[in-house]
Amino acid sequence: VVVLLAVLLGTSTMAMAAGVRPLVIEMNVRPGDVREFEINLTPGPTEELVDLTLYEPVQQLSGGLVYQLPSNPTFSATSWVILDNNTVRVLPDAESKVTGMVRVPFSASGSHTVIVMVEPRPPEITSGIGFQIRYAVRLNIRVERAGIRPTAEMPVLEVKPDTQGAPQIVARIKNTSALDYLVSGEVVIRDQERRLVERVTLRSSAGSSAGTDTTRVYPGAEVEFLGSI
Repeated sequence: VVVLLAVLLGTSTMAMAAGVRPLVIEMNVRPGDVREFEINLTPGPTEELVDLTLYEPVQQLSGGLVYQLPSNPTFSATSWVILDNNTVRVLPDAESKVTGMVRVPFSASGSHTVIVMVEPRPPEITSGIGFQIRYAVRLNIRVERAGIRPTAEMPVLEVKPDTQGAPQIVARIKNTSALDYLVSGEVVIRDQERRLVERVTLRSSAGSSAGTDTTRVYPGAEVEFLGSI
C-alpha cells in the first residue's frame, strides 16, 4: 500500500478511502491461456470515484519494489491485462467489483508481475493535511514452459565495515533467469581447524524491514544481502 501526502496549512484531516481485496493474485498459466480475475472494492463512509491503472514493478538493490508506468507497453506484460473498467464509482452501502482478463501470448514464458494500482480520488481539501491512499494489487503471472529453470550469479561477495565500522558480509545476488524465486542466505565462518565459529544470516534491507529472512528476487534484478559478523 502506497501512501501519498499532500500538506497544506491548517487543521489535519484524513480522506476515508475504499478498501481493496485481494492485494495479491497468483496465476499459474500456459502460453495462450486466457484467465479472468476479480478485485473487490469495499465501501468507505462516502461515495468515491476509484481509478485503476496498470504499472510495472522495478526491484531495487534493497529488495524493495517501486512502480512505474510502462515505457513501452507493447513489450510489457501490462499489455496482456484488460480491465472491464478503469474508473469505478463506489457507493457507501455496497461492495463494488472490477473484473479483468489476462491473455497470455503464445510466445510467453517465465514470471511476470503487473501492478493494478487502485487509487481512490481524494476529496477537495481547502485546509489541513490530506492523505491519498493507493493500493498496489500485485498480479503474479507465471507462465509454465519446458526448459526454463532458476539461475543466479553472485557478482559481489565481500567483507567490509558497516556504518559503525563493524565487519559486515555483503553479497549481491543477480537473478539471471526468467523466473522469480525466494532467496535466503547464510555464511558459515570456521577457524583453521574447521571448527564452527559463527553462522551469519544474510538479509536484504526489505527483508529485514518485513521481519523475514527470505526475499523474492525478480527476473533480471540484483539484490544486496547483508549480515553482521
